[in-house]
Amino acid sequence: MRLHYQLNGKRCHFHFAMSGIYHELDDLLALLAPSKAHELRLQAECAPACVYLPKVTPPSANSRFMACIADNLLKFVKAQALETGALPKRQADPLFEQIKLLRLERILEALFPDLSSYPPGQTLLHPLTCKVLGTTLAILKVLTLTGLMQGQERASWQQLNDWLPEQTAPMQTRHLIALITLIGSDCGRDKHFPTSDPWQRLTIELLDTLGNSEAPRSARLPIVLERLKQQLKALTPSGSRSAPGCDL
Repeated sequence: MRLHYQLNGKRCHFHFAMSGIYHELDDLLALLAPSKAHELRLQAECAPACVYLPKVTPPSANSRFMACIADNLLKFVKAQALETGALPKRQADPLFEQIKLLRLERILEALFPDLSSYPPGQTLLHPLTCKVLGTTLAILKVLTLTGLMQGQERASWQQLNDWLPEQTAPMQTRHLIALITLIGSDCGRDKHFPTSDPWQRLTIELLDTLGNSEAPRSARLPIVLERLKQQLKALTPSGSRSAPGCDL
């Protein structure tokens, strides 16, 4: 599917499937705002790595296929932009971090159509939700390193890990919940991780519930929401509560 995000006043398109993400090169270069000379050099450097979508076919004279760069080549584009002088170094990391964050939000909204119906506001429980996500990522890395995650689950986790931005703090609670749902749906079947840590126990419970659920992925979002409501409130220090009128 073709999705887009808005960044620095520009609409940027990318193509998403569970098998991969591809960024339309013209939109990506427009974000860098290079001079004409830099733009031509960037296009020449990136051209050998391009695929043409919506079909992976060389474009004909009258086609509307877009030259696209695979997600794993974003670092290459960033390096070329720095080398050509098209992008100052101080701007590179924040810009590409925003690209990954905004792109992930659009993906989550596409996978979970009901996501927009959840309250978008921040709450005092939001940092605790971030903590659950951090614990989930840490446990999945351990499962991968120890060989307890194999086959398609391992492949799914490696791909999901590539999609994540470096910083999760700017993400809204609803997007964190959707991401936990996605990870659990793809990587959470029958995980045995003995622990007495309450945060790790919550993560394992979520992974097991989601990974072994018969419900479609989109229907699992309320399951995570309800579990987090119950469990996070139990783990919240006494006297701490969410803002009036707000919830997870």
